[in-house]
Amino acid sequence: MRVHAWGPRRGAPVLAVVIAVVCAVIVCNLAAVAQRAVSGMRSVPPLHAPIVIAHRGDADAPENSLRAIRDAGFHHADYAEIDVRLTSDGVPVVFHDRYTGRLSAAGRNLKVSKLTLERLRSMPMRQRGVEFRVPTLRQALAEANRSDNGLGLLLDIKTDDRHADTVAGAVIRVIDRAPYDHRLMVMSLSRRAVRIFKQRRPHWQVGLCASGRPSLIGWGFGKMPGGGAGERRLAPERHRNGRLDSGVTAHGGGAGGANGDDNGRPDLAMDFVVLRGKEITNGFLKVAHARGVPVYAGAVNDYRTASELLRHGVSGFLGNATARLREAIADYDYDERSAVVG
Repeated sequence: MRVHAWGPRRGAPVLAVVIAVVCAVIVCNLAAVAQRAVSGMRSVPPLHAPIVIAHRGDADAPENSLRAIRDAGFHHADYAEIDVRLTSDGVPVVFHDRYTGRLSAAGRNLKVSKLTLERLRSMPMRQRGVEFRVPTLRQALAEANRSDNGLGLLLDIKTDDRHADTVAGAVIRVIDRAPYDHRLMVMSLSRRAVRIFKQRRPHWQVGLCASGRPSLIGWGFGKMPGGGAGERRLAPERHRNGRLDSGVTAHGGGAGGANGDDNGRPDLAMDFVVLRGKEITNGFLKVAHARGVPVYAGAVNDYRTASELLRHGVSGFLGNATARLREAIADYDYDERSAVVG
């Protein structure tokens, strides 16, 4: 019986070459498809000229301090984001945490809402080797108003739904009486607070801070909005000219009442929404664009991520790296003509 020796034949090298060529063609086609997809994403512009918001003020200064606000303007941020909560005697102060422990120079961990303004101000805070005192909202407004580049403020209102009415009332009273004429935005994790601010001051830019809790937004993602009966844009007029309305200040300007309720749900009325960069999806941006609501990405501090999000249609960043975010925006080469909301 003849035993066949199985080994390479003459045609094997030719076959290998053919297979390699076929694989190369397939890979090239797949790459072309992917590139077309990315190119398609780039056609979705931000809803207005992208902005940089300095998270808790400038990152090199103690957070939420007057110096942090001042340095944010010096480093050309469009806005300084500061956190606002009430003391026990109803004074709005600029402080992020519910308790003082993380920043207290003496290590005292006391609940801010249980402290009077005098007691809180008597406690030195320390961060990044710098000692400071907790400023009031009135002081923060005065500091921002001194900025030469028109620094705006984004107030992150720290409250729950139960106390939203009281907190909103106190904040509005301070702003109404303050000599502050720069740009102003207000946001909160509390949907009730968003509704109250928008009802009482309809000309203000009021948004929902949904970072870490995107389900708060309440938008359906099963279908594109605009196709169903009763779907409405929340702020269709505010951004038609391709710019965030620079005329909207604490004391006037803006469309005024542009946001009505949404299918009888006024708690969804908002002019913008803030999400962490990692929480933002293409589907969400499509929904937001269809509703005319700008999306600002939080916790974004690197050039590459910022550039990618700009190509997908994000309208601004809430972060600590002002210079890198500014660079990404400059390189994006925004064209306001492409941002008109139909």
